[in-house]
Amino acid sequence: MSRESLIKSADNIIQSSPLIAQSLEGLAEVMANDLNSRMINKTNLEELIGKNNIPLMVTNHDKFFAYFNSLISLYDPVTFIETIIWALRSYISKGFVPAYWQTMIPEAVKVVQKHLPEDQFRQVRNIYDWFQNNILELVRVSKNTPSFYEEVGTLNGILEDKNPPSGTRLLAHNYLTLLLEGQRKEAITTILEHVKSGLPLKEVYLDVLQPAMYEVGRLWQTGKIDIATGHYITASTQLAMAHLFPHAITEKRGGKVMLGSSLGSELHELGLRMVCDFFEYEGWNTYFMGATSSDKSFIKAIKEKRPDIVCLSVTMQVGVPHARDLIKTLRAQLASDCPNIIVGGLPFSINPKLAQIVGADAVGTNAQETIEQATILVTS
Repeated sequence: MSRESLIKSADNIIQSSPLIAQSLEGLAEVMANDLNSRMINKTNLEELIGKNNIPLMVTNHDKFFAYFNSLISLYDPVTFIETIIWALRSYISKGFVPAYWQTMIPEAVKVVQKHLPEDQFRQVRNIYDWFQNNILELVRVSKNTPSFYEEVGTLNGILEDKNPPSGTRLLAHNYLTLLLEGQRKEAITTILEHVKSGLPLKEVYLDVLQPAMYEVGRLWQTGKIDIATGHYITASTQLAMAHLFPHAITEKRGGKVMLGSSLGSELHELGLRMVCDFFEYEGWNTYFMGATSSDKSFIKAIKEKRPDIVCLSVTMQVGVPHARDLIKTLRAQLASDCPNIIVGGLPFSINPKLAQIVGADAVGTNAQETIEQATILVTS
């Protein structure tokens, strides 16, 4: 089967009631702990996950239930298959073998059955059974199918490029190489020197920083860097953007207001920060609410700031139901005063149609597209 065939097959899974997601809310950690206990006692565990990979397995189980619970709340076959391909390629590169999933999924089903009433479990089981029945085909396809990071990242393989890069590709290469060597000051200085020499800020963001971060995702997925290195590079890029921000502020201010929030952890704020800087560059006043603001405080901020555009960034599939629920709440509480809403982030880049499903007015797959969509919305 091809990736497209798997998506078509997954589209035929009989869906359970979204109300079951309410029963599962808050149970992901409990179920993950239960699954960990079952898997750690396997005598052949090292053969399944490789040496010294128990912490990674535990992390995988935490994400596994959170992800499947989000699918029960809001199912999308495209995101389902794309995320599985990404996860399989990531964990296989780190030593996990197909037999791990063949062992883990039946145990996960037992855990779900333990924590749900029987009538609800019978509905939820459909998606788990499909996963179990197709796991070997999913593994085969994942081995031959690049993930989102590998398809979209313009830096793919740049660190092993046989032909010397040039232009912004060379700058991105040098920037990322310096960070991989732990030379943060030198990396940021390199960026700032090019901006002082006339390199447009938008090119720095779109052609240097964004593809560099996609490359970081690919390097982690393929096991070439660890999570700590990824976090270091992300934090360094946030610092670089802080130095670049004064260049984004222009004297021409149009009076338009954008308010943005990231529905994820602070380490996943980077994309929305880029978006905010683009709006500033175009003369907008922006309010970045970060990733820790509650829905209540976010709605309060909208009432106070009265933005023309609200931007919501979602890093992973698990945040998509939250985006849907937040948008529904905004429209219900603010009624005709609700501003236009643009969504972005990895799930919406994988499947832009999700934007309509969650009730947004538009989708932005990068900072430039987001400001373009905002301009259309406020002038229409």
